[in-house]
Amino acid sequence: GRAQSNVILSWPEANSTGYILEFSNSMPGLTWVPETASPVIAAGQITVTAPITGASRFYRLKKP
Repeated sequence: GRAQSNVILSWPEANSTGYILEFSNSMPGLTWVPETASPVIAAGQITVTAPITGASRFYRLKKP
């Protein structure tokens, strides 16, 4: 979703232990960087609110 100048990402908490949210500014993503915005856990959902920067940004969950 989107709220003003932020993007809101969410996914189920179940079975997501150990995953980290990463982003890339292009696809295919040759360079992935961990998202620094802190996640919030509520009602079984993990939510991250990140600022919108640049023209595009792609996200993925990765288990290191």
